[in-house]
Amino acid sequence: MNEDDPLHAIDRTYTLDMTQMTDARWTALDRVYRALPGFVGYPLPDQCPVWFGPVPDAEQMARIPYLWASVEPSGLHIVGYLSASVWAVWEAQFVQTASAALGFVVRSAEE
Repeated sequence: MNEDDPLHAIDRTYTLDMTQMTDARWTALDRVYRALPGFVGYPLPDQCPVWFGPVPDAEQMARIPYLWASVEPSGLHIVGYLSASVWAVWEAQFVQTASAALGFVVRSAEE
C-alpha cells in the first residue's frame, strides 16, 4: 500500500434503469466491465465481476485493492478498496463508457 495514496472504502450504487436492460445491453455492460482497468473476471460463486485482485478475506479487506460489483434493485452496487487516484480514474471511465454503451446516463445514485 502506498502511504501517499492510501486505500479508501468504496461503496457506491449507480443508476441502471432495469426496464431498459435488454439482453443486448447486458452484453454491452459485460464489455464495459472487461474494458475497465484491473478487470480480473467473474471468480465469485455468484458471478459478480471483480477488478484489481481477488476479494480478500475480512482481515485483509482494507489492505488489498479490489472492487466487485453486483446488480441490486437499487442499481449497480460497486464495493471495495482503492486509492483515491485510482478510483477517480476508474469511476470516470466506468461512467463514461457505461453511459455510451448502454445509451442512457449512468451516474452515482448519490448525485
